[in-house]
Amino acid sequence: TSDVKEKINEIYQLIFVLPKLKYYRIVSSDRHHSITLPMAINNQFSSVEYLVIDHYCSMNEHTSLLSYTPQLRRLTFYKTKPNNDSNITILPSIILDNLKSIYLDLCRTKFNELEIFMTTKIFPNLKSLCICGSKDITFLHAYRWEQLILNYFPLLEKFYLIYNDYVDDEQNYPTYTERPNQFSSSFWIQRQWLF
Repeated sequence: TSDVKEKINEIYQLIFVLPKLKYYRIVSSDRHHSITLPMAINNQFSSVEYLVIDHYCSMNEHTSLLSYTPQLRRLTFYKTKPNNDSNITILPSIILDNLKSIYLDLCRTKFNELEIFMTTKIFPNLKSLCICGSKDITFLHAYRWEQLILNYFPLLEKFYLIYNDYVDDEQNYPTYTERPNQFSSSFWIQRQWLF
């Protein structure tokens, strides 16, 4: 496991210095590694414009990776796991002006954690956002999404929300306590984002 961790960190260090690389995808099924890259400093920036991370990675690890990629246009994170600690690193110095599209597949990551990550103001020109959430009924709170979009993503044109939940062996499942049809307010109808 530590061998995989070291190799993934080495791979990132290598790809982030390739001057012509525009697209990069990395895949690993190992759940136990973590990314230990420090935040990028001056002249450590990558030319990558399309980044696909298909391995387990926390929001803080995402932030560290994003510090190396100021040219990003499209970002895909599969297998986003919860942070090991309750603090989410916020980097006000990172601004990804070119980033237009984000796809986040959140594995057991809570909505609150996503909300902190998304309110860092590093995605000012985002036009397309796709979120796959599960195991936290808060993902279905339309008003919180509305506030997030109005305050941080004024240019957003496309919004996709996929939510999955599971019934366990004892037939326990989360109860949705909000009023029905929250996603049918004027905010959602004007944008033609229908659920």
